[in-house]
Amino acid sequence: MPLSVPLFSTNRRRVLITGFEPFQGGKTNPSWEGVRSMNAARIEKKHNITLFRMEIPVRYDAVDKLVPQMWQWYQPDLTIQVGLNAELQTFMVEKMARKRYCWTLDLKDKNVVNPAGTEDELYTTLNVDTICEKFINHKCCNEQPTLAWPSEDAKSYVCEYTYYTSLSLQNRSATLFVHVPNTIYSTKQLAQGLERILELCLEQLPEQNNDDYTCFQDFIPKDETNDNGYSN
Repeated sequence: MPLSVPLFSTNRRRVLITGFEPFQGGKTNPSWEGVRSMNAARIEKKHNITLFRMEIPVRYDAVDKLVPQMWQWYQPDLTIQVGLNAELQTFMVEKMARKRYCWTLDLKDKNVVNPAGTEDELYTTLNVDTICEKFINHKCCNEQPTLAWPSEDAKSYVCEYTYYTSLSLQNRSATLFVHVPNTIYSTKQLAQGLERILELCLEQLPEQNNDDYTCFQDFIPKDETNDNGYSN
């Protein structure tokens, strides 16, 4: 039995933000580049939160393994999952995820085996319309304004499956999925746009719970087939 070694203890709200690994021959994935470029120290201080970031493989089996582990390990008050949609011109904030019966094959040409959840559709209880209305014309420094629009079609790929799996877990009210465009925005714009969305989500959360939470070493989520760990 592994030794339980405390990694961190916090009484602040915990926020988990995820992006995806590169796929389809790309060297990078804008979803993860935006997430990892967020200024964690400044965000934590400004919003009095503990921020965690994790990169997820573009595989259904990895989602099945890692998503439940992440919820167990981080026990987040808010989770924002970020994925790429190369057809977009703006941020797209997803209201819901569907339980598809025909999913697009992942990078390993594999399909979903046993999808989590029993409902055909699952919605976040975060008010996506309000988030998008307040986000409109968010400007990153001297660059052009960024926009965000609500969506009810997260597509039938690993992005939507990740969202559906997360919403099927107990704390579904604190989960959101955001699609980002490929080349329209700079990495800096993506990072600051995601911070703005995080801020708007925090506005909708209940008052902060000051109970201490300690994370232990043996809870660390890891994709053993890809040696994917965590990033703080």
